[in-house]
Amino acid sequence: MCLAACLGYVMATVAADGMVVQYAQREPASIRGRTQTAMCITRDAYSILPMLLVGFCMSDYKYGGDFTWSVEPNGIFWFVVIPCVLAAVAAIFLLVETPDAATISLRRYMNSLWELLEHRLIWQL
Repeated sequence: MCLAACLGYVMATVAADGMVVQYAQREPASIRGRTQTAMCITRDAYSILPMLLVGFCMSDYKYGGDFTWSVEPNGIFWFVVIPCVLAAVAAIFLLVETPDAATISLRRYMNSLWELLEHRLIWQL
C-alpha cells in the first residue's frame, strides 16, 4: 500500500511540474517563475501536514515514542487518502480539456521514449 501511495505521489508531482513548466514558459520574462515558485512553496508547505500527523499520532511506546496513545497506520492512510480522492473526483468531473489534433500513437510515443532512453546522458543517471 505504501508503494502504491509513493508511486501515485511521484506521478502526480511529475504531472503537476510538467503543467507548471508549460505555464511558466507562457509568463512574461519580467515575472517568469512566479507560478512555479508559488506551486513549490504550496506543495512543500502542505507536505508538512502528513509529517506532523505521523509525528504526533504515531509516537506511542510500540513505535519508540513517549505517548500513551497512537493511531494505527491504516488510520493515517485513510486520513491522507481523503484529499487525494477529492482531488481525483474534481479532476474527473471539473477538468475540461480540448481535444488535441496532434495526438500520436502509442507505438510512436514508445519509440521516441526508447530513443530518449538510448542517450548516454539518461542511462548514466
